[in-house]
Amino acid sequence: MNVGKPENSFELIDAFIKEFQSMKNLSNNNIQNTEINNINQNTATNNSPTETMTISPQNNNINDQPPDKNVNKDISDLLYEKAYILYRMKKNDEALTAVDNFLETGGESNLTPRGFFLKGEILSEKGDFKSAIIEYEKVAKKLPGSKLEIAATKRIADCIFSIRMDEKDNLKKALGIFETLRNRTDVPDEFMTQIKYSIGRCHEEMGAVQNALHFYNDVVFSSPLEHQKARDSVWIIRSAEAAVRLYLKQYRETGKTDMIFCAKEIYDKLISRGIQPTYQFKQEKKNLDTILEIK
Repeated sequence: MNVGKPENSFELIDAFIKEFQSMKNLSNNNIQNTEINNINQNTATNNSPTETMTISPQNNNINDQPPDKNVNKDISDLLYEKAYILYRMKKNDEALTAVDNFLETGGESNLTPRGFFLKGEILSEKGDFKSAIIEYEKVAKKLPGSKLEIAATKRIADCIFSIRMDEKDNLKKALGIFETLRNRTDVPDEFMTQIKYSIGRCHEEMGAVQNALHFYNDVVFSSPLEHQKARDSVWIIRSAEAAVRLYLKQYRETGKTDMIFCAKEIYDKLISRGIQPTYQFKQEKKNLDTILEIK
């Protein structure tokens, strides 16, 4: 649906929902009238109570899927879209209300797992990580082995990582989930880049600097860019920044210039891979050369 400005989108969606609800009411009335007519016809020709309650699809043009179910599906789709638009507009309280309306109204549909995932994202944005985990777990149970399940499983680990300060074992739990995802054969490259970065973050938080550097470097030097280049490059840049930060920290602690050369190699790789903003990486590399000259 292309409706121009996002702030106008959900207003139009509300109007469409009202229209579909009117269609639903009209459809229900038609069905009820058809039932009454059919009962009257059957009563006139047959006194059997079983046959009087039977609606004939041939005579009454009632399909296997009644019109009101189609209307319900349309309303459900619109409610989901409204919730998603509100979420993208950072109106999380309104988005949460909208997605709850979708999940309550829509019943079971193809969009239901996405509704659970969206609710998890909204709750995560609000900082309610434990409630978000519950929604992501619903996705994982409904669509095992799917891309959405992989994304939901990763988000569970992200949430556990985010509440690491509340419970000491959460870092280990998060790392375990990330490692399980890394060892799966059905995880697409677009997710693997993020997963390796997250593993590096866990090791860094746990004080395992060399392990963290291993995964950060793996992302920078080995992650493919063929698919979803813009999104992949974000995680490559984050890994690069994290690796440089650790190398400079080691340099300050030990005075070893090898750490500066390692940091320069990171920027060289970003530049050679054409990751933007190249000009900034070149400037950062010059700054490192300045440190070496002073040394």
